[in-house]
Amino acid sequence: MPELGRDAPVLIAASFQARERQRVTPNPETLRTDCTVMIVFSVFYIEATVDAIAQKMHMRSQMDAFLNPKRDKHYHPGLRHKLGWFYNEFVAVDKATTKNQLFKREHHLTRKLQRKFPGYASLYKFRNDVSHGAIGAVADSFADAKELREQAKDIRSKLYSIARRYDPSVNPDTTYHEAIA
Repeated sequence: MPELGRDAPVLIAASFQARERQRVTPNPETLRTDCTVMIVFSVFYIEATVDAIAQKMHMRSQMDAFLNPKRDKHYHPGLRHKLGWFYNEFVAVDKATTKNQLFKREHHLTRKLQRKFPGYASLYKFRNDVSHGAIGAVADSFADAKELREQAKDIRSKLYSIARRYDPSVNPDTTYHEAIA
């Protein structure tokens, strides 16, 4: 998928294959692994989409400056910060002027993100738990993992829809179905 980088098709294909393994021949021995792959790669997909939209709209440097005003080389914003920036930039009525202002009431922002992007909170929590060495119970259910994966695809569609209101030329370079073909 060009807009998400040269390795994105690998991530998408791995997620698709994990889903297909459990859909076609459910295996309780690989369920947790397959579901973890499905969910984690879905989160990467959302974050990469925000990056791609910022790039296409020529706003990448603006996003980077907002999220990392001190230009710290060791700071790498993740999903929460990037999606928060996107929300602030394109959805919020009362816009924050700084990252600190945006995340001052973080729980309030999380609720707004969850309302606008259903599934966000669960996806983000799962991703953070994995990054700290814990795999949540949602990975024990193929139905739950599949639902989160679908919600991630819906979030991606919504992100592009919102971005197109500001720049009609912003479209994904490759559809999800083209990426897994």
